[in-house]
Amino acid sequence: MPTSGPEIGSQPEVGGDLGRGLINGGWQSSFPAVEIYRVAGAGGFGTAVDAPTTVVGGPEDLLSAADAGVVGSEPTILATDADPEISTVGPLLLTDGLRLVERNFGALHDSTSHTLGGEEPWTLPGVVHDYDLVDHDRWVTRSRLINARAVSATTSRSNPSSLGGSEPGAMPYAAIDGDPNTAWISAPYPDAPQSRWVDFGASRGTREIAVTPGPGTGAEQLRLSTPSWESPVLEFVPGETRKIAGPASASRLRIDDVSGKPNNDVSIAEVTVVGPPVGRELVLPQLPTARGSPDAILLRRVSDGRDGCAEVGTAVRCRPGAVVAPEEPSDFRRRFSVPSDIERDVAMTVRPRGGPELAGMMQKDQPVSIAASVTALADPRASATAMIDGDSGTTWLAPAGEVRPVIDVNLLRRQRIRGLAVAVEFGTAARVPQTFELSRPGGSRFVEVDDDGTASFPPIVASRLRLEVRDAEPATDFSFRGAASEVPIGIGELRLEGVPYLPLSLSNDAVDLGCGSGPDLTVNGEILRTKVTVSPCRPPGREVGASNAVRSRSSLPGGGREHRGCGGIGWIRARHRAPRGRSSPRMRHPPPVSLEPPRNPSSHLRAPTRPPGTTSISAGPRRWTAGHSPLRSLTVGVRGGSWKAMPRFPCGSPLIASIAGARWSACWL
Repeated sequence: MPTSGPEIGSQPEVGGDLGRGLINGGWQSSFPAVEIYRVAGAGGFGTAVDAPTTVVGGPEDLLSAADAGVVGSEPTILATDADPEISTVGPLLLTDGLRLVERNFGALHDSTSHTLGGEEPWTLPGVVHDYDLVDHDRWVTRSRLINARAVSATTSRSNPSSLGGSEPGAMPYAAIDGDPNTAWISAPYPDAPQSRWVDFGASRGTREIAVTPGPGTGAEQLRLSTPSWESPVLEFVPGETRKIAGPASASRLRIDDVSGKPNNDVSIAEVTVVGPPVGRELVLPQLPTARGSPDAILLRRVSDGRDGCAEVGTAVRCRPGAVVAPEEPSDFRRRFSVPSDIERDVAMTVRPRGGPELAGMMQKDQPVSIAASVTALADPRASATAMIDGDSGTTWLAPAGEVRPVIDVNLLRRQRIRGLAVAVEFGTAARVPQTFELSRPGGSRFVEVDDDGTASFPPIVASRLRLEVRDAEPATDFSFRGAASEVPIGIGELRLEGVPYLPLSLSNDAVDLGCGSGPDLTVNGEILRTKVTVSPCRPPGREVGASNAVRSRSSLPGGGREHRGCGGIGWIRARHRAPRGRSSPRMRHPPPVSLEPPRNPSSHLRAPTRPPGTTSISAGPRRWTAGHSPLRSLTVGVRGGSWKAMPRFPCGSPLIASIAGARWSACWL
């Protein structure tokens, strides 16, 4: 790649008398002013097609359709540009991509609202509220509430006019979606009164109302009311759930901020009352009868994709402040109808949600397990496992305001431990701990870490350790605008001197987790079970395999679902197949198709068994090291044998050892 000109940009980190200074959270590098790329293997400049695919959606759907393999490089035509009264000659693709949103044309990014319903009001004045296509309203996908008529608020960060940009996941519905991890957040409008309403559309039991404020805000002072009742002023601390006695029933509930604080940011994570839960689905446009049934249907979870982590060079650098709440964090529902009976395979791409279930799967059958009391991000690359995975480019991060996080380490057996070492890679926005309170059954001690990240202490014998951070190095993060922000505590790699199992060697083999391990997909009330194939060592953002729930083929009403939780260790593809001998469900009188997954897809992840075909060699322990630190290791022993020295190699590559003149090959586990 030819380059020219001076280096621009900067290093991600600078030093100083007051500690480390991070630039833009470490999302910074230097590069030549001019870089010239050449695309190899480019195709032709023209393609002829007799029957182009008609796409029900917007221009932005074409890239997603190409990625899914439902269209190729041939020309397509949008349904908005075709004659709706004439049946299509070529294939027909139905998508949910052209959604009804409000756009702030003056903003360069974060300029659109969440998907709107037909009766939600516009928040910005103007005649045109989005980039309109021909007959735009006819072809858009709209939201619809289930078991409620409306959920609204005076302001919301999901509005396109929100200062600092819109955040669709902070919409009013987030406060009543049954997920405590989501929250409605008011927009930072000066002196605007903050209120929200829930209109159930019918009388609901309100004798007991539970309210949970969202995290990250201060103490809230709220008043609840219905058309015939009003509560006293209620004070809440962040995350506290309080149950309030209300009237016997009501059809409308209102919550007001009565703190009197100017520019007060109000956040409500959950409001619950007696009765069926409130849901939300996206309704696709109705296809004209003349067009016939679609040949393929492409549905995607509405997600921002910014989970706080980015690959910068060979490292994964994470910033909790860069997370943007997605419109659909876990709940995914679609409704559509087709003009005639159809039979379609169902395939979906999913990504696991970070959490204890995923950590347990990654650490299954390992000699060391590790957990942290708090974690700032759901992305596994910022989880506790990152401390012992042997990859200095991944880093566990605590929330920025957490000053005493706790790390628990469990060993396969009691070990004689005489020191520890902690480190983060250059440019990572994390403060390395300087003082630990080290506890184990029978006692505790304080451990001071030297400038090089190491500490030695009189040996202790234990199989369980608890490391509570008491102090960390000073560091400050500076944005491009010069604003300073706090840097969270973090650890890229943790080593315990005397423990031969670290770092872990995560398996590169794909493991079949079995039928039912994937998320259930409900199509017209029928539950379809799936299974997934996963590899803990596979880098994020890539598919790791495809598997079938059962062997025979299933014919189903068209539909699909993509789920990507707050990040994951890799893409997982799951496919549904009907059991052998089972009749294929058909749509005799085609009703609307409703797709509804479980609310917590991560609960379906199961720990894998040991992958087949692995080799175990044992005759006494011996450890292989690279350079001055044991970056990769395998416990193996031979009589009279010797190791062949070699450099560090990537996860999953073979280990070649010279043993008594013979060459042996083993794969990292």
